[in-house]
Order: sequence, then structure tokens, then C-alpha cells
Amino acid sequence: MTLRTRMLLTVTLIITVTILFLSALLSWNSYQTLLEEKKSDALNLARLLATTAGVVEEFPAAMEDSIGDQMVVEATLVAHLIAVAEEAGLTEDEINLLLQEIVAETELSEFWITDAQGHAYLRNLTEFDFTFSPDPEIQPQASFFWGLLTGEKTVAIQDARIREVDNQIFKYVGVGGVDGPRIVQVGYNATWLEALRQRVGVERLVENLVAAGNVEAIRISDAQNETLILSASPEFGDLALSQTDHKNLHNILQTGSEQAYLDDSFLKVIVPIYTQNNVDTMLGATMVYMPTASLQNALKKQLVNAVSVAFVVLAFSILGSYFFANWITKPIWKISQAANAVQAGNYQSEKLEKVRQRSDELGNLGNVFDKMAREVAERDKRLQLLKVIIPIGVRLSSEKDFDRLLEMMVIEAQKVTNADGGTLYLRDENQLRFVVLRNDSLNIEMGGHTGKEIAFSSLELYNENGAENLSNVAAYVALKGKSVHLADAYDAEGFDFSGTKRFDEKTGYRSKSFLAFPLEGDDGSVIGVLQLINAIDPANGEVIRFSSDEVIEGLSLLTSAALAGYIRAEALRQEIDKLRIEIDEKKQDDQVAEITDSIYFKELHAKAKEVRAQKKKGSK
Repeated sequence: MTLRTRMLLTVTLIITVTILFLSALLSWNSYQTLLEEKKSDALNLARLLATTAGVVEEFPAAMEDSIGDQMVVEATLVAHLIAVAEEAGLTEDEINLLLQEIVAETELSEFWITDAQGHAYLRNLTEFDFTFSPDPEIQPQASFFWGLLTGEKTVAIQDARIREVDNQIFKYVGVGGVDGPRIVQVGYNATWLEALRQRVGVERLVENLVAAGNVEAIRISDAQNETLILSASPEFGDLALSQTDHKNLHNILQTGSEQAYLDDSFLKVIVPIYTQNNVDTMLGATMVYMPTASLQNALKKQLVNAVSVAFVVLAFSILGSYFFANWITKPIWKISQAANAVQAGNYQSEKLEKVRQRSDELGNLGNVFDKMAREVAERDKRLQLLKVIIPIGVRLSSEKDFDRLLEMMVIEAQKVTNADGGTLYLRDENQLRFVVLRNDSLNIEMGGHTGKEIAFSSLELYNENGAENLSNVAAYVALKGKSVHLADAYDAEGFDFSGTKRFDEKTGYRSKSFLAFPLEGDDGSVIGVLQLINAIDPANGEVIRFSSDEVIEGLSLLTSAALAGYIRAEALRQEIDKLRIEIDEKKQDDQVAEITDSIYFKELHAKAKEVRAQKKKGSK
């Protein structure tokens, strides 16, 4: 690139950046000014709603308290009325009829007067037989009045609530009897109280404000951060509180402060709700969602104008040249970087993804290079595998001493995996017998060619009840024929490492990562298990997880083949020795028969017989 071209590009770039910076700064200042105005409006609205909610929240409660006090008077009068009526000798039916007349002529709905056992034998609803219970599990609502019967209470005022039997809203008040232990309860249908809350509540105001379009949503929560009222526009979307909303609401309910913040495309304002007369009693919080689309549109418009002005400054020819050069050289640079990665052995196909997606010659070049690089990587991987596995296979296959072979299998496995310890088990019927045990950190070398006997008992493959012993790693591998990789034995689920932990406590060792794989015979049955412990990171000496790669698979196949091959060869040698013995015995029998049948042997036998006969005559 010439100096003239570089200067032109530099000056043009400086002018463009300056224009963009000033335009962005002015746009941001305008946006912040509008945002502050929006915050002020939202705070005023939220405060108004919070004040209204505080007043409205107290009004129905005060109304209900007044009704409750009046009902206490009515219940007391009824208690005296019952005492007088029974003293006058009125029957239960006459008293019940009197109660029904009172209900018909007043706003009271129910009377329930009990005897000393809590049975409501006097009532206006004669078709219902009811007995009070002190157990709130049985009668969550009626058990509240049991204290009137025991004398623990003289008056019991219950808040209006949904009744257990028919889901109607009722308010009950009770007093004790004046002539003896009894419950005198009066009931009042309080459905109109809920209607009153709706008429004088803020819910209608909230819905009207949202419907006007200036507010996206309004949420009113109680002191426990439970939503009481929620109204939102149809386009609002997800009504759930975000993590930020939960955090801010909790903070405001704890501190009583106000907060306004931007979240997504909304300006959110939260103001606490207090009671009318006590600013220390917090009832909840009001949350107002104000749209910021107009602010964002204004900011975007100014930014677009700034960008447009900046691009006008740039010469189209320079822009065209720049983008064209970038379009051509960038893919080539990426391919060059990929070539370096192939050489270093850390190539990743994803790095050329955008280049390979091109539809021109560079895209074709990228696809060809990627295919070649992956083939090279696979070839190198196979070569590295062969470099590791082949020497091990040669050493194992050439070993003729069985004990040394077993020991070599563990040693070679430790080298390949950089394991600190290793154990080789051979299967004897329903047991796994320890044959080699090694640990470099603890300087333990037992079994194999060392001549040191392993003191550990064999592992049982089946429990006493005949079930498979799947809690032991080695037994599990032998029974299932599957490899097991564990990053940390102490955190492993499904296996019992109590014995390992006792060993660690005794020796001060820490058994962590485990790799166990089966050794299979020619018929595919498991003839042994090779277990490795604590893979060591060569870089820092830390214990790491055993890798799961082709080297491990190759090692498993080689050790299985070596062990099976030795067993097969040993079996063949035993058959040959047996055959040789049988041949030698038959040959000996043939030679004896040949000697006894010879003329010489027969003549010798006749002479011996003649000598014995002469000896007998001489003795006579």
C-alpha cells in the first residue's frame, strides 16, 4: 500500500470516528434526558398507586372489624336469650323456630348454640346436625371456637373466609354461654365484603391505566412478595418476574426504598406500599412497567443519521477496495492459520467453517483443505497409536515366563496411562484372585515375578444370597464385561469403596481416579481384570481422570490377547506333554514284549528252570 493511500485512509478514518463519537454522545445525552423524564413520571404514578393501595387495603379491614364488634353484641344478646328461653321452659323446637324468625328478619345468616359437649343442638338450620371439634385437622375453621367451651376464650372473632362445606364467604363470631359452658356462635354471609373490595379497590384503576396505553403493565405485591394484582397489555409477553425483579423487590420490601431501572425494553419502577396512618407498616410494593420503545427509536434514529454522515465522508472507491481486499485475503489468511494448526497437530475443523460455506473457489479450496487436514490428523493419530501399542505387543508376546508376563502387563499399562498404581486379577470360578499389585508412590511390588505373596483375600463375584457383587469395581467389570472410568472414587455412586478408604487411612494414600477393564479369552469370556489407580498429570503431578481413547482400547486388546495367547499356548504344551507320556509308556510295553518273545530270552528262561530243578534234587 502506498503512503498516499494510507494517509487517505487514516484521515478518513479519524474524521469518521470523530463524527460517530460526537453523534453518539449527543444521542446518548438526549436519551438520558428523556429517560429521566420517563422515570419521574413513572415514580409519580407508582407513588399514587401505592398511596391508593394503602388506603384501600385498610378500608375493608376496618369495615370488617366494625362488623365483628357488632356481631359480638348480637352473639351476647343471643346467649342471654337462650338462657332466658331455657329457664322459661321453651323446647328446642320452639327456640329453633325463634332463631329462624330472627334470621328471616335480620342480616344474620346462622345461629349455632351448643351444649357442654360441643353439639349444636340449637340452630336455625335444623336440617344440619353439627358438633364442634377441637382438632384443627378435622375442622380447620370451626375448631377456632372450641376455647369458648373450655373457658380459654370469652369472645372469638374469626375473619371472613371461604367456608369449608360450600365455599361461600362467611364471617363467624362466638361468645361463651351465660348459663353454663356452651358455644354461642352467629354467622354472617360476607360475600358482599369481597364485592366491596372489588368496588373500592385499585384493581379497576390499574386496569384502566394499562388500557390507556401509557403503561405496559402494573403489578402489586404483598409484603411476602406474592403478586396480588397484575394487569398487562396484550403485547406484554412473559408475565413472570425476572431474576433482577425478584432481587429488587426483595430489597425494597426490606429497606422501604424506591427504585427505577431499565430491564430489557421496559423502564421498571418499584415503590413500597404503607398503611395510611403508620409509615412503618409495609403492606407490599407497586411495580410499574413503562415502555421505552419511543426512547429507543429516537436513539436509533440519531445513531442511523450519524452513521450515514460518517459513511458519506468515506470515498466509495476506497470502501469498495477495502471490502474487496478483505473478502479475498481473509479466507486465505484463515487457511494459512489452519495449515499452521495442522503442522502443530491441533487443527480444528470449526476454524474454517465460514470459509467452507462460501460458494466460490475459496470455499471449494477450504473444503478440500479441511478434508485433507482431517485425513492427516487421523493418519497421525493412527501412527501415534501404533508407536505406543506395537512395542508393547511385541514385549508381551515374546515373554515366556507367566509370572513375568503378568507383571509386565501391569507395568506396561502403568506406563501408557501414567498410572501410579495397578492391580491384576485372574478369575477362578466365582472369585477374582490377586496376582499382581503395584503402587509406585507407596513402593509396593507384590505378586508376579517379585516372589512376594499378596496377602489380600480373593474378591467374591457373588454375595452370600447368590446375587451379583456389583458394588465392587473389579467384580462389576468381571461380571458385566464393561470398562469403568471414575474421576474420584470417593464421589462415585453405586460402588462400595469402604475397603479402599480403610487402606488410604492406614497408609496415608489418596485413591482417586480409577480405570478398570476386562481381559477376555478367545471365547469372549472374562478371564481377568486389570485395574489402574490415579492417573498422574506429567505437567504438574496432579491426579487426573484416566483418558478414554484408542490407546486404552488398544492396551485392553493387547493385554487380553497376550494373556489368552499364553493360556492357549500353555494348554497346548500340556497336551503335548501328556501325549508324549502316553507314547513313551506304549513304547516301553512293546519293548518288553519283544524281549520276552525273543529266542535268547526263551533259552535263558529254560536254563534258569533247569538250574532250579537240579538244586531241588541235590537238596533231597
